[in-house]
Amino acid sequence: MLRLVREPVESSDDPADVIDARLTVQAALDRLLPAEREVIELLAWEGLSAAQVSDALGCSRVALAVRVHRARWITSLVRSRAPRL
Repeated sequence: MLRLVREPVESSDDPADVIDARLTVQAALDRLLPAEREVIELLAWEGLSAAQVSDALGCSRVALAVRVHRARWITSLVRSRAPRL
């Protein structure tokens, strides 16, 4: 099973933290290639399984796993460079 997040992320009720998190996510998504972003959108927001996404995109599960890995790597770079509140 493909997972988008490797470990749970702490949440905050502080509006400033919520805005910062949204801006960080948007910055990460903006750096993804369209194919990588599409995979993340289908898995995370549409809630499709890896099998459903690979069928919808017409790619193999291996190709899907590569796209998820690249997207995860890019987003982790953006998150690590994001300012901490």
